[in-house]
Amino acid sequence: MKPCAFRGNTRGQTKKEDTEPSKGRCITILPNGMICVATQLTINIKNFLTIPPQNLKEIIPSYTIQTGICENEEWNDETNQDEIIEWGCPEFSWVATDCESWKSDWDITIGGLFPNMTPTKFFDELMKLDAEDCEDILERGLDF
Repeated sequence: MKPCAFRGNTRGQTKKEDTEPSKGRCITILPNGMICVATQLTINIKNFLTIPPQNLKEIIPSYTIQTGICENEEWNDETNQDEIIEWGCPEFSWVATDCESWKSDWDITIGGLFPNMTPTKFFDELMKLDAEDCEDILERGLDF
């Protein structure tokens, strides 16, 4: 194992750093026994700026937006009652119905910015997305 490319102390503590070159990760062992794992990324801004994505929506999976009804309950001092206020708001939902389809629809290189990105690095290490989180995202969509 070779030393990490970055150095420094965490709150004045010395640390030992080694890399797992085959996994592209840096492991930091602090004196208190804590282990930190940092993901190493290759960033190529030239790819992104020379041939930028023409439509940034191509980076994320297919989705739909419809107008739905949002509501909020507010206290009315004049009537001394709660009132429900409704308004039209966007309802965002993914087209994919399962996690594998949703994950495969991402441009995990973000338009070439991260040329060596892998699905494992993107979803597991950067997004920290497990199967339960993925199902929750597909079920709920995004709240506005």
